[in-house]
Amino acid sequence: MKKKYRSFKEARKFTRSLKLNNVKAWDKFTKAEGRPNDIPVRPSRTYKKEWINWGDYLGTGRISN
Repeated sequence: MKKKYRSFKEARKFTRSLKLNNVKAWDKFTKAEGRPNDIPVRPSRTYKKEWINWGDYLGTGRISN
């Protein structure tokens, strides 16, 4: 059975509300208790068509080298 996730826009909106600064903070969040089940741990894989980069997803605007 395939897991059901929020839409990309809704997941990105939720993620941005967390005010995480980088992927390391994201990884810490994904391991924390209480993470919603409908937020994917690896959004770049789940949202392949919509994915731009971590800076876009987290809302930092940063692009890695």
